[in-house]
Amino acid sequence: MMFFMSRKWRVPRVILGLIIFEFPLTVACLTLTGIAAPNLYRNKLWQTGGDLGFNSKPITIVYAYANYRPVDIPLVWSQFSTNFNLVISVLSMFLLLTKMTMHILGTFYPVMSLIVHGLLVGLWSYSVHVQTAPDTIDRNRINNGVPWYISKSCNVAPEGEVRGYCMQAKGFFAMTIVSLLLFSTHFILALWSAIPTEDQKAARRTKIEEKKMFSPGSGSDFSAEDAWQRQWEMGQIPSTPGTTGGIKSPFTPRTQAFHNLGGGMDQTEHTQPRASGLPLRERFGEFYRQ
Repeated sequence: MMFFMSRKWRVPRVILGLIIFEFPLTVACLTLTGIAAPNLYRNKLWQTGGDLGFNSKPITIVYAYANYRPVDIPLVWSQFSTNFNLVISVLSMFLLLTKMTMHILGTFYPVMSLIVHGLLVGLWSYSVHVQTAPDTIDRNRINNGVPWYISKSCNVAPEGEVRGYCMQAKGFFAMTIVSLLLFSTHFILALWSAIPTEDQKAARRTKIEEKKMFSPGSGSDFSAEDAWQRQWEMGQIPSTPGTTGGIKSPFTPRTQAFHNLGGGMDQTEHTQPRASGLPLRERFGEFYRQ
């Protein structure tokens, strides 16, 4: 049998709880990235780390170009890092609002969660890589690990606004890790829920077998009339046009044939048999009456 994915969550209350928890987290990430854009403190943290000997300095780029040795700005200190974090924060907020609406409407299925949270896991994983990228453009201040504002206390920086910026950058990195764990949990739960249970597999097999059995031309012993009769008995035939209250039509091919042969009663006169309109029946009736 063809593999299918379940459309029901195994732990719907847990999913709802994760979505509720995601809201303040996404708002905080969007706020911090909005404050940092376009370059509120990135170069200041870069310069402070260079003064303390933890990484290169912004002037290193100028010296490299002056000596005809152009180098690329380290990814951790580039404008791309700030823009990328801002974009994925906005995207996460948009997807969160969409998920909340679809979850309320009952249309946020596990397969959709797999796609959405698989994308978010990839984006926030790359954000972690961007924030921890090495800085090796200065031979005297090579840093192959995470930047100083993550690995060290902000108290190593001089007193003033740099310490506040250090705490903001450190806080956003912590929220990035939490967001990555949250979306990974979403992904795992969606994958678990998408795998059908044995009861769901059995119900689907039964549904497919019934569909094949009662469908005309399926090679079974049931004819088109038998299939129609079976569906009418199961209440799957829509109500007759013109009727009220959703009343099902009382006539099936078999009952209609029965009434045509004179075995039924007229709907308006329950005491008189309905005329069959068959000449042979009338002749034999006269013969028996004689």
